[in-house]
Amino acid sequence: MTIASLKSSQKATATKDVLASNDVRTLIANQLGVDIKRVTDEAHFDRFADVVITDEDVDQLEVVGDLIRHIENVDHETWRRSIVEATPLQ
Repeated sequence: MTIASLKSSQKATATKDVLASNDVRTLIANQLGVDIKRVTDEAHFDRFADVVITDEDVDQLEVVGDLIRHIENVDHETWRRSIVEATPLQ
């Protein structure tokens, strides 16, 4: 492999990474109804602030549906805890 072909390959990979990143940012911006400039690497999903994904969880998340079910389970557990905490002991 020549230096020129190596540089070309690296450039193609970098371009593909940028396009994937832009696609994800665009999807998020459209879904949340926000300007794409707000979708940075450091931006938070405020709606899912209580969602924690552990290393063990990541191994179980293979498709979008897995992530949705994980978030639903966290939301359900949070809701259930809030009901238990709000119920006075008799």
